[in-house]
Amino acid sequence: MPEELSVSSQVKSATTDIVTSVRDAVLSEIVNGTPVHAVSVAAVARLAGVHETSVYRRWKTRERMILDALTARSEASLVVPDHGSLREDLTDLMKQACDYLGSPVGRSLLQMSVVPTDNPAVVEARRLYFDTRLRAMAPVVERAITRGEVRPGIAAVDVLEPLFASIQLRVILTGRPITPDLPEKLVRVVVDGVLSGN
Repeated sequence: MPEELSVSSQVKSATTDIVTSVRDAVLSEIVNGTPVHAVSVAAVARLAGVHETSVYRRWKTRERMILDALTARSEASLVVPDHGSLREDLTDLMKQACDYLGSPVGRSLLQMSVVPTDNPAVVEARRLYFDTRLRAMAPVVERAITRGEVRPGIAAVDVLEPLFASIQLRVILTGRPITPDLPEKLVRVVVDGVLSGN
């Protein structure tokens, strides 16, 4: 029995190593200037030191491999603040979002999220990513509701979506700069509309 457990642990460890190596290789490609549409399984496998079949066995498609690496980095970078103020918490989140989405990795994630695809797994991965992010940040708004800062009946998603959509619009479509004062300006517009005193 101990031998079986040892073998199982080794297999799990090897799988974890492959996942980490491939994710790191994808991010390295992007950070070093490879456009997201040009990141290939062959190049990633070579950089990660694994065989292409191992990549396809785990991720099935190039798109799923890239999306997995990008979302894993995004999830690791999020710190949900609790300053005791909706305005401060949202400004903190928006600063994080501007820093991340303005980086090569963040821009690549947004590009992957709008590329047309008929692959149900990719569509589901995108939906799951955004749903997970919104759920992770929802406590910022929910705490403000509990404190009485926000009008009753306001949903967290209705506060968070317009903020992130504004940054995404700049990154993907308009190319307008992400300036240092942008987080505070966006938060002011949204928060002033949901405060309980309005």
